[in-house]
Amino acid sequence: IGEFTFAPEHQAAVNRQRRIFFQYDPCADIQQRGGFGSDMDALMGYVFDFADMPGSQLDAICIDVSNEGLAHYRSKILPACQHPGLMQWREQGIDYFDELIRQGHKRGKEIWWGLRMNEIERGDLAVYDIKAFAEMKKRNPVKAAHPDWLIRSWWWQGFWNYAVKEVRDYRLSIVREVAEQYDFDGVHLDYLRHTPHLPPGKQWENREHLTGFMRDVRSLLQSQAAKRSRPFLLAARVPDSVEGCHTDGLDIETWAREGLVDVLILGTRTINVAVASFRKAVADAPVKLIPGFDCFHATDGYHGDQS
Repeated sequence: IGEFTFAPEHQAAVNRQRRIFFQYDPCADIQQRGGFGSDMDALMGYVFDFADMPGSQLDAICIDVSNEGLAHYRSKILPACQHPGLMQWREQGIDYFDELIRQGHKRGKEIWWGLRMNEIERGDLAVYDIKAFAEMKKRNPVKAAHPDWLIRSWWWQGFWNYAVKEVRDYRLSIVREVAEQYDFDGVHLDYLRHTPHLPPGKQWENREHLTGFMRDVRSLLQSQAAKRSRPFLLAARVPDSVEGCHTDGLDIETWAREGLVDVLILGTRTINVAVASFRKAVADAPVKLIPGFDCFHATDGYHGDQS
C-alpha cells in the first residue's frame, strides 16, 4: 500500500480485538488525587480500576496526557510537570509512563499514547482550584517565541499551524521522543481536540501538509517497529463525517490508500457517526473504524456512574 510495506505481524496487530478503545486522561488522576503521594501502586490501582471490573470490554487504553507544553514523562523537549507526586517519583527513578505501560500490559490491554494535535494550555495544574486557573494565563513559551507558527483563533494563545514546516518538525520531535523511549502499542493523533490545524477557510487546499505529517509519523513508527521487532500502530481521531474531515483538511482517502493509518476513531461528543461513508472512503484498505462516544461530555441521560 503506497510507499509502505507491512509485515504479517503488523496486520495481525491491526486486527486485534478492540471492543472498546478507551481514550483516557490520566493526568486528571494525579491532579485530582494528589493524596497518593509516592504510592505508585495505589495510583495504578485507581487508574486501572475500570479495566479490572468484572466483564470489562476495554481492550485498548489510550493515555491522553493533555497538559500542553508539559511532560509527565522523560523529556528533553518539554519542561517537566511539577506535580508533587511526579516529582517524588522522578527523584526515585520511577517513570509514570513506564508504569502505565507495564501495568496495562500485565492486564492484557493495549496501551496507546495520545497526542492532541492542538490543545488549550491549562498550565501546570497540580490541583483544580482558583490558583490553578491562574496557570491558564501563562504564555506557552514556544508559542510566545514563534507567533508566526500560530493560527489566531478562538483560543487566546493561538493554535499550531501545520502548514508551517517548523511546526510539523517540532510536533514530530515530540512524537519521536515518546516513540523511541516507551513501549506503547500505538500512537493516537487526536485531530478533534482542538481545531483548526490549518488556516481557516483554506484547510482542504492545504491538506497535503497534514498528509505529509502523517507520512512522517508513519515512517518514524515503522522505523521504531523494526528496531523493537514489534508493530507500532497509528490511529487518528477525525470528525464524524467524511465531509467534516475534508472541511478540516484531513484527506482520509489518501491516508487509507497510502497506508498512513491503521485505525480511524470517528467523532467526538456525539453518537451520530456516518460509518457507511467512512467505509466507502477507505475502500478496501485495512483500516479499522471505531465510532466514538464521549461518556463524560454526553447528556445527563447517558452519565450513570462516573467512577
